[in-house]
Amino acid sequence: MVQAQDFRSSSQDRARDYAILGNGSSAKLAWAAQDLHAAGAAGNAAAATAEKGLAVLQASGQALAKLLQEVGRLAPFA
Repeated sequence: MVQAQDFRSSSQDRARDYAILGNGSSAKLAWAAQDLHAAGAAGNAAAATAEKGLAVLQASGQALAKLLQEVGRLAPFA
């Protein structure tokens, strides 16, 4: 046990420092909409309204801006 070390994963630091990128607990990854549903869509489109669409668009834009800021701060992998 003399050589035993704490090999801290960089994912622990990302989870602490990046709310969106984190360790995958916030940002959910899918390559394409078809990964979520075979039709390439998700949700009940019949329940959509312009107001709901605007709210989603604004929230998505704010989250994207925050994600881009985090990516800009992310240190390159060694």
